[in-house]
Amino acid sequence: MKFVSSSHIYAMNLGIAIRSLRVKNGWSQEELGWRLHVTAANISRIENGKHRPGPEVTEDLAREFGLKVHELYALAEGEPLLLMARIPEQAETLLVERFRAMSDERRRLMLDLSATLTGR
Repeated sequence: MKFVSSSHIYAMNLGIAIRSLRVKNGWSQEELGWRLHVTAANISRIENGKHRPGPEVTEDLAREFGLKVHELYALAEGEPLLLMARIPEQAETLLVERFRAMSDERRRLMLDLSATLTGR
């Protein structure tokens, strides 16, 4: 029996998400590679789960697809892009600041509310 590490499975899921986004945009591996200043072979290895992109390439990928890095990772984890909240940068920052200013009790209530609203 062959052992497959969880990081390999995650790289495969990220690769599948990247391939899906690339195809959706009508780009070849060569074109995406050109946009990111990497080779088409590197894009192929990423898409096939044989190579996990480093932080800089991951940021470049997200930017090319019009996403934030966490949205790209969410896609790799199975979150549908159409259902992901797209909050403007300032509103997201304001929400985080207000959450941090809350008491522990209010934070728990806010987390419970968000779980109810998102079904998680």
